[in-house]
Amino acid sequence: MICNEISEKVEDPEGGTYSGHIDDGKRSAARLCRQVLRKSVPPIRTLTQATRRSMVVARGWAVILMHEEYHMVGTAPTRIGLISDCEGNVAALAVALAAMKRHAPDLLVLAGDILKCPFSPDPPGETIALLRSENILTIPGNNDRYLIDWDTPRWPHTLWMRLRRADPAGGWLAAVGAGQAQIPPADLAWLRALPEEMLVTEGVWVCHGMPGNPWNSIWPRHSTYDANVSAADRDASLHMLATVDAELVLCGHVPTPWEYDDRLPDGRALRVVRAGPREKERVGYAVLTRTTGRWQVEWCHAEIPATPR
Repeated sequence: MICNEISEKVEDPEGGTYSGHIDDGKRSAARLCRQVLRKSVPPIRTLTQATRRSMVVARGWAVILMHEEYHMVGTAPTRIGLISDCEGNVAALAVALAAMKRHAPDLLVLAGDILKCPFSPDPPGETIALLRSENILTIPGNNDRYLIDWDTPRWPHTLWMRLRRADPAGGWLAAVGAGQAQIPPADLAWLRALPEEMLVTEGVWVCHGMPGNPWNSIWPRHSTYDANVSAADRDASLHMLATVDAELVLCGHVPTPWEYDDRLPDGRALRVVRAGPREKERVGYAVLTRTTGRWQVEWCHAEIPATPR
């Protein structure tokens, strides 16, 4: 359910009431989320950040604030469909979504690389329209960050993040502006409003590569592509996960390993799951089902049609 307005008044813990469209810049996203949640659920357990891209997790409820809308996820999901790195291939995305929906998931997640930089194989607007029509919880990947950040104040940092990798970037960087020009303005605005990474439900974090960095991975570190990732970088990512009580990370960026076991700094187990194979003829996806306190994972794949759409 998407709520553009809160129709009934709710109490403000600091006095007064609030109602109406969620566009009041005087109040933080965290306070607005608290006001909504107080009407339906017990006290908040975890608050990731007080911004317009926040997610608040409570006991059995979640609120994701994006585009000045509340996306209400009713009871905590017990089945999640995971896909990543379709990179602008509409046919791959469509068959994966159709296949995942046959498992009756409570939540569908795309863990980044929505589009390919600089140019996607299909018109970018088609990919974004499909994601929006299916209400997929989506975060950007490193491919998307170039297209999102080009010609913005953030671009120098995005470029720096790529240049600090050990492998050379290549001449495609010169075409990022042309690639961005293929994205309709409304779709570019949608991409820019996506959360970079987030807690999707209690204990489950979604990111693209590694927490805080969609260009690299620590599960495991590749000797070439992740040679720039220091022990301090790894520790920072794991400490951040510990602060939100993450026990499971859903990610993409690289296709393997499909599953990886790690530990948080305090010794708690951390499980990492990816969507599975990415090949020309088929696309992998994972279905995670929570049973008796643990997430069971089934890796599947969908065949990509060989004929033109």
